[in-house]
Amino acid sequence: MPRLSQILSIAALALAVLLAPSKLCAQLAEVTSSLTAAQVDASVPRTERLWVRNIGVTRASFDLELRCEGAISKCDADRWLIADVAPGDSVAVNVSFVTAPWGRSGQITVRARPKDGKTLLDARVLTFQSRTSP
Repeated sequence: MPRLSQILSIAALALAVLLAPSKLCAQLAEVTSSLTAAQVDASVPRTERLWVRNIGVTRASFDLELRCEGAISKCDADRWLIADVAPGDSVAVNVSFVTAPWGRSGQITVRARPKDGKTLLDARVLTFQSRTSP
């Protein structure tokens, strides 16, 4: 039967492994925005700012992926590569689009994929519902 000191040593080692920086998670992105859903004027160009933050432990570069569905057209980003971001730093990305006629909805999915191709990516989904202008 293991002694208490052995159990504590094993637990401390396991905790150290879990908390230690790992090459497997060296490049991680977090995509954030001030909103996730909104009603917007139909057929009016709009720009939303999102942030891609490096939450990994090393400098990293990220490819931006943009998918627009439903009543979203003319969807574009002001950058497709987010290069050389220090750990903890964020880079702004402006996504422009137009919503279709009144009452229809659409989604924009923004993903940041680390350039190393080995680590996880993060995504933010924005949902917009068209309305007529006042």
